[in-house]
Amino acid sequence: MSLRHCLPLPRFAALAVLLVCLLASDRSLAETLPAPEGPVLLEVTGAISKGNARDDQGRPLAELDLALLERFGGTLLETETPWTQGPVVFEGIAGAQLIELLGVEGQTAAAVALNDYRVDIPVSDFRDAELLIAYRRDGEAMRVRDKGPLWIVFPFSDDAKYGSNDYLARSVWQLHRLDFR
Repeated sequence: MSLRHCLPLPRFAALAVLLVCLLASDRSLAETLPAPEGPVLLEVTGAISKGNARDDQGRPLAELDLALLERFGGTLLETETPWTQGPVVFEGIAGAQLIELLGVEGQTAAAVALNDYRVDIPVSDFRDAELLIAYRRDGEAMRVRDKGPLWIVFPFSDDAKYGSNDYLARSVWQLHRLDFR
């Protein structure tokens, strides 16, 4: 006996529609992040597949507050920088973790600071160069006047290549937006 003989056609169609809706809602829930509860520190746009909002064109947009960054971050990096004295311990979200979390599909990210400084960063730096989006320096939240609240840092002490002009230019402090493309 077929399923069609067990259920009248209208009821079968209604169940099929319900099943499709449930599967679609499961998919959309899996592709979203929790909404920020505090001030948004980092907005991520462009070629991402997961977010917690939509841009004007209906594409995923990720708005991350400190609580979300802490929830997904927690990576520590001890390094000296050209802008600080002595070793500093940074805490933040690793670039590789961020691109995995958001389902980044692009090859480049435009990193934009609060003062509109803008630089392109290859996605390979997020994946391979141990890039860290820091939200704490020596255990303290970073204020805007102290290069915060977010600062892209690299392990400068580990490899001389991070002292090159390319990496120094990519070390964006007062970061507030990433646009992947």
